[in-house]
Amino acid sequence: MIQNCFLAVVKAANGLQAWKILEDLTNQVDLVLTEVVMPCLSGIGLLCKIMSHRTRNNIPVISMFLPVLLILLILQ
Repeated sequence: MIQNCFLAVVKAANGLQAWKILEDLTNQVDLVLTEVVMPCLSGIGLLCKIMSHRTRNNIPVISMFLPVLLILLILQ
């Protein structure tokens, strides 16, 4: 859906891969969308790394727990 808004989307298979993408300062990142429960590095762990990084700590992070999202979709 985001790709349809003419935004570049970089996908990561897990939290550690997402962090490696963020660590590379040549990647322009304007927003991080993450799941709370992920392999290798949780969404909370990823958020902690982002918040403690000297140049990435200003990136907005949206995190969701999938079961909560499913409940919200069902209730609509």
